[in-house]
Amino acid sequence: MRSLSPTVVLNSPNIQPPFTLWDLILWTGIASFTFLCSHTYIVWYAQGAWSGHPTVISLKKLSDSTKSEGQSSDPPDQWWLSYVSSINAECRRPDKFVASQGGLSSSWPGRRMIVTDSWILTSHFTKFRVVKQSPDELIAVVASASSVFDTNSFTEGGRPAGESLGTQTMVTVRFANVHTGACILSFGLLASNLDALRSKLQCPLIHAEGVQLEPTVVQRFIEAFTRVVEENDLVRPPPGLELELCIGCASQPANVMLSQRCDPEAHAQLDAEIGSAFLYVPPCGVCRCRPMWCLECMARWFASRQTESHRPPNIWLSGRVPCPTCRSIFCVRDVIRLQSEPMQ
Repeated sequence: MRSLSPTVVLNSPNIQPPFTLWDLILWTGIASFTFLCSHTYIVWYAQGAWSGHPTVISLKKLSDSTKSEGQSSDPPDQWWLSYVSSINAECRRPDKFVASQGGLSSSWPGRRMIVTDSWILTSHFTKFRVVKQSPDELIAVVASASSVFDTNSFTEGGRPAGESLGTQTMVTVRFANVHTGACILSFGLLASNLDALRSKLQCPLIHAEGVQLEPTVVQRFIEAFTRVVEENDLVRPPPGLELELCIGCASQPANVMLSQRCDPEAHAQLDAEIGSAFLYVPPCGVCRCRPMWCLECMARWFASRQTESHRPPNIWLSGRVPCPTCRSIFCVRDVIRLQSEPMQ
């Protein structure tokens, strides 16, 4: 057994703390200075009843311009408090419109737009804008549109999925004064949110000249799918059958059913032309389900199954997918529209 010589001295490793005393003093000073400035800032505004805060100033200007709306019961310098109460009450409602700018899935802190029944609120870092909705003095204009990559719509394998197929359309909406044309505020949001925004605005929402929103790939496919289905024969619903709402959207009545009308030889020829690069799908079968879907939801189901199979959009119409209820295979030629009125 070997041992170290008694003359050998083992020195401790050269371990130094992650920070020095001067670092500690520096960061303590910065934290203390920040706290002192913040405290002074808040106390200074609070002692003046927040009268000098930019948001309060903007609310006071707004109340001065609309002080003929029955606010005489309060002192003139307190009229803006009624606006604060109205904003707080409407922002607590669940039906308000909320949009974020700065990203597709998340936004920078405070970069939001909220639209209620009476107010349009925007926040950006330290700025907070308040605009009172007025159909006679305000107009909303879609000033520009651009396409950006939507990384959240990609699958784990890196393939685009969903209705956007890897892209999203961002639009810039500007609110302007009708009389002067001056831009009051501007905000960017997804084009898919325009319908929800329009439903909350009291003023008109128009598109600027030359600004056109391109439909998504799925929306274009729905149009093509509808044109092909309209070429198929109409059928009358079975006697005594009461058509219910579509189980996909619950807003439109069920107006299509599946009935095998396609040509198996034509499908075999198409499969041979496409080749074996994609997953094999069995031939069309017989579906005995009652009508439960509308045409648009059936087209969306068809498109979703095509994207899951990683088929390019140019061959979607020639594809075959399982029935969403019984899983029997069908193609676009098997989708039959129901006749809403009796035949003459």
